[in-house]
Amino acid sequence: MGSSTGETPTAAEAARPGAGRSADAVVRRARGLLLTAQGPVALHTALGYSRHDPLAVTLTLRFPGGGPERRWVFARDLLDEGLRTAAGLSDVQVRTVDHDQLLIEMSRRSGYAALVLRSADVRAFLHHCDLAVPAGRESLRPCLDAFLSLLLP
Repeated sequence: MGSSTGETPTAAEAARPGAGRSADAVVRRARGLLLTAQGPVALHTALGYSRHDPLAVTLTLRFPGGGPERRWVFARDLLDEGLRTAAGLSDVQVRTVDHDQLLIEMSRRSGYAALVLRSADVRAFLHHCDLAVPAGRESLRPCLDAFLSLLLP
């Protein structure tokens, strides 16, 4: 379920000094390894969260040598659950490989990708998300109002 939004900072923006939690957004760089048949490949990786879309997180990936960024948007709860047990039923599945690593598997009709992140990076990111909007207290009202305004101009 790859998606691109203008509200989530890019991996390059997340790399700037001082990037992190603000009133409306949380961004955290994470050490990411793409698993390939030739071996793991290091990626620039950032996790993003916005109060404007309180149930979702964005995973932004980019090769260190440049090229386009790729973004995946999925449920915030999926990351949290994946730290404890295997989670996900569809195009994004998350599970702990060992105590220190979280495996995120992303699939589409056109292919499959497996990414490993440090569990500590994900836990820290989710902690800052909880400071911005506590889990279970997300409000869908602003999202619903915006969606309905598009349907019913």
